[in-house]
Amino acid sequence: MTSAPLLAYQVRWNQDRNPVKFCEKSRRIGLSYADAAEAAMLASLKKSDGGMNTFYISYNKEMTETYIKDVADWAKRLDLAASEFEEVVLEDEKDILAYRVRFASGLAVIALSGKPKNLRSKQGRIVIDEAAFCDDLEELLKAAIALSYGSNIQSYAPEKLWDAAGAKLTDIYLQLDDMGTLLQEEAAGTIRFLAGKKAYAALLGLVQEFGSTAKVSVAWDERGINVGGFIVAKMVETYKDPETGVAISKIPEKEIRAVITDSNAFFYGAVDDLDANLQALPFFSKPIKIEDPSEMRIVGESKPMPAPVPRAVCKAVVVA
Repeated sequence: MTSAPLLAYQVRWNQDRNPVKFCEKSRRIGLSYADAAEAAMLASLKKSDGGMNTFYISYNKEMTETYIKDVADWAKRLDLAASEFEEVVLEDEKDILAYRVRFASGLAVIALSGKPKNLRSKQGRIVIDEAAFCDDLEELLKAAIALSYGSNIQSYAPEKLWDAAGAKLTDIYLQLDDMGTLLQEEAAGTIRFLAGKKAYAALLGLVQEFGSTAKVSVAWDERGINVGGFIVAKMVETYKDPETGVAISKIPEKEIRAVITDSNAFFYGAVDDLDANLQALPFFSKPIKIEDPSEMRIVGESKPMPAPVPRAVCKAVVVA
């Protein structure tokens, strides 16, 4: 991502696409300054092109102000359309003061105080600077990781939208193939395509109009629409926003998702045993002595936590 004039270690940090990353660093080495460049460039992109908000948190007001001013400076240096540095009270959250730079994409880079509640209902990239000095770091990390998961899914920008004049089923076949290739570069597994309401309707219209003359095999049944071997299913399910109670479509109506359905990551929580030093271990075995000399019992303990792999999901806006 980074095209800014940075040192090699700064570039490596910015190009690291792991959903969660940590860095043990010295002070005043320019890592926050480099990260501000990445935040500016991500916020300058449309969401459909992989853009996202960045929320910066630190224990020190001066640091948060400096980071956002660096973002504004990078926006000017990289010729990105953005507002000036501003100090605001966030809408609907009158008690939260923030520093912010807004971009023409509709996204922003925002610095918040270190209270975990400040991350509620947010979506985007989280930066916790000099985390060891933040109050209630454990709860802050829980909130940040929960928010970050899903933010770094892959994005694909089709050259031609499905409802555009001249759109063909061969175009859609190639787009689905491209999305599948992006996913297979990250993980292996079975790929499923899911479409929002308008995206599915646009594809169905093309099939009805050109299905008999298409250069790729086309069919549809209860599973979905089969375009050259790629089955696109309709997703109309919703979930309830826990904050507002509003029903939200699992997939926006103008988008599709390609998902590797059998790709998951395993994390391990701290084993609840003092003999394991309460460490996060894949497996801990504990022998238990029994007075009978012919017997010993061994207890195995583990706390696996399966989680989805964000890079095993790719989204695309396919309808205007």
